[in-house]
Amino acid sequence: YDDLCLRKYLTISDRGNINADLTLEEAHQQFETRIQQLISNEKIPFVVGGGNDQSPMALDPAG
Repeated sequence: YDDLCLRKYLTISDRGNINADLTLEEAHQQFETRIQQLISNEKIPFVVGGGNDQSPMALDPAG
């Protein structure tokens, strides 16, 4: 097998942390806003860390 060099095809950037001093609702809003910004700019979000309360179902009011 040949190794695949992802650097030719992939750019990874760190979008920072969610402010830990926010209320849970404010933190969810900040998280959702950042994810929406990435998606609207045709980026694929990859989230590391956080709890189950940050899953897409938890963020969806209808979920």
